[in-house]
Amino acid sequence: MASASASASASTPTPLPQGAIDASEFNASLLDPNTHLFFDDDRKYIDPVQTSMNKEGTSLACVYCRPPATIVLHAHDTGSAVTEITRPNQFRQMKQFGTPVGNFHDFLGDHIEKEIGTGFTSAMISQLIDFETSLRSAESKRTPRRLYFFDFDRTLTFVPGLSLAFLPKKSKTRSVPTTEIPPTERVLLSQYARYLFSDYCGEEPAEGGGRMRLLRELFRVIGNKRIYIVTANSIAKNVPENPYYIYFKFLISELLPDISDDHIIGVHSTNVPPLFNSKQDAIASILEHSPRSPRSPGGTAVTKKSPRSPRSPRSPGGTAVTKKSPRSPRSPRSPRSPGGTAATKKSPSSSGRGGGKSRRIRRSTRKRRK
Repeated sequence: MASASASASASTPTPLPQGAIDASEFNASLLDPNTHLFFDDDRKYIDPVQTSMNKEGTSLACVYCRPPATIVLHAHDTGSAVTEITRPNQFRQMKQFGTPVGNFHDFLGDHIEKEIGTGFTSAMISQLIDFETSLRSAESKRTPRRLYFFDFDRTLTFVPGLSLAFLPKKSKTRSVPTTEIPPTERVLLSQYARYLFSDYCGEEPAEGGGRMRLLRELFRVIGNKRIYIVTANSIAKNVPENPYYIYFKFLISELLPDISDDHIIGVHSTNVPPLFNSKQDAIASILEHSPRSPRSPGGTAVTKKSPRSPRSPRSPGGTAVTKKSPRSPRSPRSPRSPGGTAATKKSPSSSGRGGGKSRRIRRSTRKRRK
């Protein structure tokens, strides 16, 4: 009896931390527009990030992109019917069928994925495109505050890990960072991006293209300043000893062409500062230093407390600033004003015009003494 009870307990999934959202329950229209979002397929990262944000009182929701047992794909390039994929090799074969013959086509023939998943689903992407578009049109005079954080493997992509074995020069020979990617490699990397982001096979027939095109549209609508890639994939570490970072950035730039280096964060437990050891530390640091990230869902408290508010001491009409800065050179009653009563009283020996009369009186007094 005890063993049966233990078995039942083991099969019961652990509830998500408070504030986290299962992808099956995701509804973009119900979310507070100021709530930051973090998408990941692994509870190993979802749980500590959400727990840490809850403890700090940060308005962030983790979205758990739960890997499904089976997925359904539609091969756009082949025009084939919707196919249920139950094994990774089926996914590879469908991709290979729609891939131009060449290095990458041959790579897919030899390459074997260990697992696949739907990751950040097309339905969720479409919801967020609609949400961001409507928010921007309804509040055109306000800058959206929400930041988006994305894991890479099996979240933005359908597969875990990366392989550069299709490049003409094997990746193992690249011992120093490459500063420029040759045109031939760019062509192959673009094909690899389509494979990773599943544009050869979409989850369902979609108007105007597959999943990769939806991702591109979403990233375009959000903009490069509010999107961060936070991943434990070692190729994403931007350090001199990692010659593969430029390829990772190229793959991301296929979705977001103008993404900056500081928006690609590779985390690992062995990292030393300024790199991050964990995703929760990376996200917390970004939110702390971002002018777009209020801790309060409404942002009011943060706006009042922030000394760097755009309406801070730079505003000449700021009442609080005027009271705190009586010596402001912009004051119409400054010491240079001939009629400035306060300046005359406070500065009898001033070298300005207001002190001229005092000096004449002293000189005439000295003459009378003689």
